[in-house]
Amino acid sequence: MHEFTKNEKFVKVDLLRHFDEIEVDTRRNCVVVEAGVTYNRLVEELFKAKKAIESVPSWSNILVIEAILGGCHGGGPKIKSSANYVTKIEFVDHQG
Repeated sequence: MHEFTKNEKFVKVDLLRHFDEIEVDTRRNCVVVEAGVTYNRLVEELFKAKKAIESVPSWSNILVIEAILGGCHGGGPKIKSSANYVTKIEFVDHQG
């Protein structure tokens, strides 16, 4: 997602909106999210599977990948940042 400001107007260009698949694997106790998944969607899907995460940002429209790459939402000895829960990141280029 890219955000721009111009003449004090806020314009948001969401390039990841089509990459919003979520797979909750309750057997392995893990979740796979695509780059366009927001915390809102993640929490909804986890709730359906009777699962949860420790830390959710107060502004839950943020993409999960933004929180992971930014090292935010959590931190400290009790609640770790979002990146601490990641076991794998797969990057896909324009060739798939």
